[in-house]
This record gives sequence, structure tokens and C-alpha cells, in this order.
Amino acid sequence: SHLHIDRPDRYGTGLLGVTQEATLRNVGLANVSITGGQRTGALVGAAMYGTIQNVYSSGVVGGEYYVGGLIGTQHELNTRYARSWATVSGDRHIGGLAGFNGSWIEYSYAKGNVTATGALSGSANSAGGLTGDNTGVLSNSYATGHVVGANYVGGLTGYSNNWIENTYATGSVTATGERVGGLVGHHGGSIHQSYATGAVSSPGALVGGLTGYSDDAWAADTSFWDVQRTGQASSGAGRPMNTADFKVRDNFTSATEANGNQDPGWN
Repeated sequence: SHLHIDRPDRYGTGLLGVTQEATLRNVGLANVSITGGQRTGALVGAAMYGTIQNVYSSGVVGGEYYVGGLIGTQHELNTRYARSWATVSGDRHIGGLAGFNGSWIEYSYAKGNVTATGALSGSANSAGGLTGDNTGVLSNSYATGHVVGANYVGGLTGYSNNWIENTYATGSVTATGERVGGLVGHHGGSIHQSYATGAVSSPGALVGGLTGYSDDAWAADTSFWDVQRTGQASSGAGRPMNTADFKVRDNFTSATEANGNQDPGWN
């Protein structure tokens, strides 16, 4: 506990800087205070291949690009049962759990607040409650922290172009730019059986309850956003539902008027 690192110019900052083909398991990092450069996380700055399982962090993590509460960036590995309560901040590509996910994150969550400042780049791009950017899979996971940024800002992830399933985000999303959503800011790929309920606000274009921008408006057809709580009547993809209907199980498991008479297939 109380791990302290102050190396703002370092590439790969954390308990471990860079790992390859490593198994990181059963590690807890409480009340950390970490400041790094590019690729910064409480556990590892940059992880390639291997496995991360049953790990957690809390405290404060900050850096430049690709900053996460646990992991800066991860490629070609499986992260499972990971959780973070850390407050995370940086220039861009900032996530409550990981700054960038290029592989798998499953059965994991983040509860800390996330802020992308854009102080270095001039644009606070890609901020999300769980990941800043996702080009892999996010499954059976959630985020509850508040997210602040400019463009590509989402309650779960700021940017995604792959697969999201069985996820949710409940934290508020506050931005100053475009592509801002309660779950995903910029959405490509598919979103399956997921939802968003946090308040979403931005003066920019492409702002929505579930997604800000989506490549395919039908690619989140089994996912929902709460119109009242998000404050958004529209979305790049997904289906709207009011707060009262969100509390009715049948609206997620069978065809009802509230879900457009289309069974979303939730169990």
C-alpha cells in the first residue's frame, strides 16, 4: 500500500513499467500516488501478452497519454476480475481501469473519477470510466465514476471499434466537444445487452444517451439508455427507455411496448 512514484517524464510507469508474457495475479495496490508520462497505471504501464487476474488499485494515478487506474495499455492478453477505485487524470486516452485495451477485459469494474485535460495536446480526446480506448472486447464489466473530457468521451469507454457485451455505466459524462455518450463516445463494432444511466452533457455535436456517434445505428439494438437520467432524447445507437420502464424486468427479457416490441434477449 501507499506506493508513491513521481516520474512524469517516464515511458511505462507503475509498480511494473513494461511486461511481456507475464502473469500478474492476486495483487492489491491501495492508496497509491503515481505520476508518470506515457503509459501509466498503478499495476503496469504497458502490458503485452500474458494474463492479469484478481488485481485492484485505489488512490490517485496521473500521467500524459494512455493512463489507467490499473493499466496504461494492454495488448494481446486477458484481464479478468480487475477493479479500481483510483482517481485517474491525464492529457488523453484516459480510463478508470485502462487507458487502452487491445485485448480482453472481463468481469471487471472501475469506480474512480476520470479526467482528460488536454493540457499538452490541446484536445482531451478519449476518456472513459473503464477504458479510454477499446479495440478489443469489454465483457461483463461496468464503470460508475464521473468522466470529464472534450471529444470521444463515454461513461464506459471514449472510443470503441470492436465488441462490448453485458456492460453498464452509471456515472455522469461531461464534455466540451463532440462524440460524447453515456456508454461510448465513438462507437464502431457492436454493443450487446448493455445500458447507460448517467447524466450526459456537452455543447458539441454527436451527443447521445448511449453513444455519441455510431457507425451503425442498429449495432446496439439490444442495449438501452435512460432518457430521463441521461438527459438525452437521442443516441447514435441503442434504444431509449424511461426511468420507470428501466425498473421492469420484462422490458429486458421479452418484447414489450417500452422496448419497441422487440425482445432484447436478456436473461
